[in-house]
Amino acid sequence: MTQVNIKATTLKEVSLAVSVEQKAKGKLKSVADLLYADGVRADMLGKGGYDEVLAVVKGAIVAGFLKSEQVLLTIDIKLVPEHQKSERKTLQQEIGSYVAKIKAHLANLEDTGEKEVTKKTDLQIIHEKLAEVVKKLQKLEGSHKFDIAATITKINAVAKTIPLQ
Repeated sequence: MTQVNIKATTLKEVSLAVSVEQKAKGKLKSVADLLYADGVRADMLGKGGYDEVLAVVKGAIVAGFLKSEQVLLTIDIKLVPEHQKSERKTLQQEIGSYVAKIKAHLANLEDTGEKEVTKKTDLQIIHEKLAEVVKKLQKLEGSHKFDIAATITKINAVAKTIPLQ
């Protein structure tokens, strides 16, 4: 059996590469959230979709490539040297892969029914929680020994003092 001695620095590089890849996955989800908020939907990035939207998204993807790769993608295929054709094909496949990942994240947003991706402010969350408390108290009316109606009135008064933004 061959003895292998993997250096700690090599293992650290493996971990770093995986970490970068994981962060990139999270960033693609964030990008999909932003695109969704801008009105882009999954079907716009497929065949028969919106060619203009797809072209803009692909352009943004290509802008993230190295300059040499960008140049290779802009050269007419007939002028690409034979030894670079496979590299160009790989780059085109990567573009397709990124589009597919973004499209999947967009589809997931649509499937979960998230109509708005914007985050709620703390004040909006407080208002929602107070409204939930009022609803739960209304269900309890008559079954407890304290004045639920008065408590609801006080909670509503407090809610009115808190601005939404």
